[in-house]
Amino acid sequence: MNRDRSKLADFYVPNAKIVYNGNAFASGEAFASFLATATTSYQDMQSYDVQKVGGGSNLLVLVSGAVKYGDDKTNRGFSETFILQPTSGLFPYKVQSQGFRLVTN
Repeated sequence: MNRDRSKLADFYVPNAKIVYNGNAFASGEAFASFLATATTSYQDMQSYDVQKVGGGSNLLVLVSGAVKYGDDKTNRGFSETFILQPTSGLFPYKVQSQGFRLVTN
């Protein structure tokens, strides 16, 4: 998403709940606006897991790894959790809930 963050909001349901390192966003549009001004980042996903939740078709996605921001060479650990909701549009699933947290300095 470093190349074209303008389409990021398309990946979220309209009432998505997003918390990015302690900052809450009430929609994909608000989160996309925040990221539009953020520096580039490079993620190295080291593990992930996906499970069905809620007795339906929603998916819980857990991701952990390392991230670098801009020209900083320091790897910082992160943990990210998504709840994906099935949709009937262009994307088969959209983000209903997302939580991102840096876990190291």
